[in-house]
Amino acid sequence: MPSLYTEHATRWRELSDIDYLGYFVTAWLAFNAWYRNAYPEGSDRQIINEIKLKPNLIRNRIIPLLQDTTEEASLFKSYVANLHNKLESTQQYCGQIRITFREVFIKEVRPLTVSKNDYGCNFEIVFGSAANQKDIISRVKNRKGVVIFELTQQRFDMTELTTHPHYIERLSQSRKNVLADMYRAANPRVTLNLLGENSPPISIGSYQFKCTESDLFAGILEIIYLMRCTLFHGELAPTKDNGACYEPAYFIIKKLLDCIN
Repeated sequence: MPSLYTEHATRWRELSDIDYLGYFVTAWLAFNAWYRNAYPEGSDRQIINEIKLKPNLIRNRIIPLLQDTTEEASLFKSYVANLHNKLESTQQYCGQIRITFREVFIKEVRPLTVSKNDYGCNFEIVFGSAANQKDIISRVKNRKGVVIFELTQQRFDMTELTTHPHYIERLSQSRKNVLADMYRAANPRVTLNLLGENSPPISIGSYQFKCTESDLFAGILEIIYLMRCTLFHGELAPTKDNGACYEPAYFIIKKLLDCIN
């Protein structure tokens, strides 16, 4: 016969586990209510981008914390370090986007047509066509002005470019490299590896984030938003390790909420 004390211990241990997923949802709803009031126009994505990049109650308070060494700053940084550690071990995704500080969307910039002459060719990345202003046209012409490669896309997709038969068959490796580098640089969506840029390092727990404090703040908020999306849209696999990522994420949102109280 099972011991009553053993059964009680098991049940109490189960009840002692904190549901950080639930806490995260509650904290996000409070954050959502604030920004919907502060920014009545625009979608969630547009508002998050605004909060990431322009002065506001949260940004103005968190960036100095990332620069500071006080107990409050160290505690907040420990949440960021813990979140990075857990995301690296679980490899969570929002759609096809991996949620990671090593490749995080920071901002959108105005797309500009770029052109370059190299290896006897003219290389162009052109935004907009007569048919569709959202087109992205990658084009290579030889010395005589003859088009030897052209691809029109509706969105940036490096894989589609580099696996296109004409890219593979008609361009030398040197010309492929030039076009790929130009294509990557022309992307209006700026993504950064916040641990691998050229800025002076910021100590976050045991990690060195090589980026500016502004980019780190934008990256933190972007990752929290992606975690919200993958949870709310039912994409999160219900595993213990995945759920554990929401513990530091919850404490980060709690700190954001402290900034507006």
